[in-house]
Amino acid sequence: MEKRTLFKHLLDTWQSLDGVWQQDAFLLWMCVIVVVMLFSSGAVIGLFLQSLWGIFTSGHQRTETDTSPHP
Repeated sequence: MEKRTLFKHLLDTWQSLDGVWQQDAFLLWMCVIVVVMLFSSGAVIGLFLQSLWGIFTSGHQRTETDTSPHP
């Protein structure tokens, strides 16, 4: 499909949506753009690795305290 035809198809689909659906589609599109921009800058990767590290360390500490003998 040509670039111009694809753009026309997307524009026709967008215009055929009701007002509420247009707002939802616009917000969804903005969220996708923001996520792609953050991912390309590396911020999302850093946050993901930081959250994985937090899950690992908190789970590891909890395991140590759970397996320790109780007096």
